Amino acid sequence: MNASLREWPVIKWTALWLSGWIAVAANVCARPLPTELTSALLLKAVELETRLGAKDALTILVLGNRELFSALRARRRDVIGTGNLQEILRDELPTKVKPDVIFIGRHTDLTAILEYAQRHQILTVSDNIALASRGVAMILYDDDGLPGILLNITVSKQRGLVWKPEILEFVEPIY
Repeated sequence: MNASLREWPVIKWTALWLSGWIAVAANVCARPLPTELTSALLLKAVELETRLGAKDALTILVLGNRELFSALRARRRDVIGTGNLQEILRDELPTKVKPDVIFIGRHTDLTAILEYAQRHQILTVSDNIALASRGVAMILYDDDGLPGILLNITVSKQRGLVWKPEILEFVEPIY
């Protein structure tokens, strides 16, 4: 047997082991923010999107994060831009009311959520940094003890989101 063929399983297992450690390291480095901070940052970011900041009433759908749902319910009627936080929905895509923002927590059917968001031009937000490359527009996370915000510019453009320039003062744009 050729020596390079005998080495193949070692290379394959080494690559698998290394990718596993990279995944673990990514999850260790990117922790979710405290719930109250997540809710505050989410509402501030929404205010800086031109269409959402100009709405009279905003609706947010929270998928897979009961703590954030509760925190946002406590902020119901808070002023956001020219309007207020009107309604907070939880855990399933609505059929009657179109949300303005979808927060994606621990949810399994990401494809259906992102297709729905694209079809209806909805801002998607998550606290899972791995979703930044999968089509979520904004990620809120703990960056070594400081709030971190990733803004996917490509996804934002696809969804028709137009951000005020001030947002670039506190987000890290990705493409």
